[in-house]
Amino acid sequence: MRRSVSACLLLLFVLMCLPPARAQETSPMIRVRLSRLNLSGRMDLYPENACSVESAALSASFPEGSHLILEIRSGHILLCAQGILMDAGTSLRVISHGDRGVRFSEKGNHYPGILDLTISEDRFEALLTLPLETYLRGVVPYEMGSGFPLEALKAQAVCARTYAMKKLNTRKDQDVTDTTNDQVFRGLSDDNSLSDRAILETAGIVGMWQGQLATCYYAASNGGQTDLESHAWDGSRDSGLYQVREDPYDLANPLSVVLRCIMKKDASDLPEPIRHQIYLAFMPTLPSMNLDPREESFRIDSLESLDLSGRPLGEENQYVTDLTLYFTFSGRPLMGQGTEGVDEELLLFSTPTPAPSIQQADSAFGPMTHQTGLQKVTLAMFPDLISQLNLSIPGTGRELLSVKDTGDAFSLESRRYGHGVGMSQRGAQYMGENGFTYDQILGFYYPGMELRQSPSATQSPATPQPLLASTPAPTPSPTPRPTLMPVTLDLPENAYLASVEFIAEDSTLNLRSQPSQVGTILMRLLPHQVLQVLETCPDPLWVHVRTDTVDGYVMQSFLQPLSAP
Repeated sequence: MRRSVSACLLLLFVLMCLPPARAQETSPMIRVRLSRLNLSGRMDLYPENACSVESAALSASFPEGSHLILEIRSGHILLCAQGILMDAGTSLRVISHGDRGVRFSEKGNHYPGILDLTISEDRFEALLTLPLETYLRGVVPYEMGSGFPLEALKAQAVCARTYAMKKLNTRKDQDVTDTTNDQVFRGLSDDNSLSDRAILETAGIVGMWQGQLATCYYAASNGGQTDLESHAWDGSRDSGLYQVREDPYDLANPLSVVLRCIMKKDASDLPEPIRHQIYLAFMPTLPSMNLDPREESFRIDSLESLDLSGRPLGEENQYVTDLTLYFTFSGRPLMGQGTEGVDEELLLFSTPTPAPSIQQADSAFGPMTHQTGLQKVTLAMFPDLISQLNLSIPGTGRELLSVKDTGDAFSLESRRYGHGVGMSQRGAQYMGENGFTYDQILGFYYPGMELRQSPSATQSPATPQPLLASTPAPTPSPTPRPTLMPVTLDLPENAYLASVEFIAEDSTLNLRSQPSQVGTILMRLLPHQVLQVLETCPDPLWVHVRTDTVDGYVMQSFLQPLSAP
């Protein structure tokens, strides 16, 4: 019996001497500035665990389930809890005694760690300090989406961890913010088990480039081609980690953002911005053709061809700036062989002017007449025309354009949601759905980057131990997959197509059972989901929508029409 007790004591001693688990060992603390919460001069806190409140003026403890009300008055923080009002002074620290932290609303996400509150112009400034691995649980599902494949979420976890590690201790007052200025952080939810698993299964793994932590840029969609830092940001230098490279995975993903402008070859329903820009570009030549230069006397009869040109970033880069159109047109010829006797005001101007009366025009110009020959005009797409054609994708300004001949029309298309440097989240999603592992995904988007176990919280690990070799790029397989939410293009009468836009790429839009905020949430729609809009509700803020699998109601302000209502 005595030997058994001794053995147990020895085992206990050995266990006490063992180092902690790897995830804990490689999880330094990170300071997150909580700016997206937009805290006012009054704040409610709901501790999920027992907590302590400390300041220069007071020290108190509160049980789990308490409700703390904080308010700024005369430059001081007043704390009201359990019917007692306390003056906390000019700053306050909330320490959670557990792994769930506090909520800023009764049903909101929870924020574990140490919360420091100060006053800035009668508003609260909040700084949250928590383990980096825990921080990632509030980043990964909101930067990528918790419904993505596990391997894509693992790739996102490595990118987010590497980015956060590189930012540690680079500033005195914080490491990162909780917005897209760094990485979106929205606290922890109990509904993100898959992204939590991705973080756990890649615990401590970071990307290394040339002996330093890599700068792992990523964006929603690259439009079918990756790009360089110097192309995305003026004044940037290329690190050598990134390449201009075709991305068939982003291109094949039906959820990648694509906006289209349809131009019929017979020029019927030609988009007004295109028609007007063609006229402005062609107008100076009309007098030399003995034609009325006024806009109402200019008619495009057909579009024969559309070409894209202007490659300021090199021939291998798909980024183009100009659209060239070949067309035929009709105009009103001048009466007689020359311009003699015609009012000079009708011929010489640089911008459209009020037209003379029909009687005056008829006296100087003949009837609308089709002109022989093919005409050519080149238009600059950026910065105005792309917006006028509703082809500008929010958050980019660097769209990739392409033209498709659909038989009776040309389809001018734009792609790319983000800067295009590094990992495409839509491409990673497609690769994950098609059997690629997270290291293959990272190997494709960051060729030559090494995956290693981070040994410490230092910004540049001195002697990291190799864990994974750099991964070769997998052979692309661009075969498209059907969308998860198919939508029939054969529309009912008075219906039109629209896509979910004007929300953050890491957010969702609630599809409700009735046109009201109190309606049951049927599902959460991802950005860029295409919908049939069936009708506008009596409350014009809401519309009735459907896909081939579900129907319900959404707020109209979050939809962008893709066809005429």
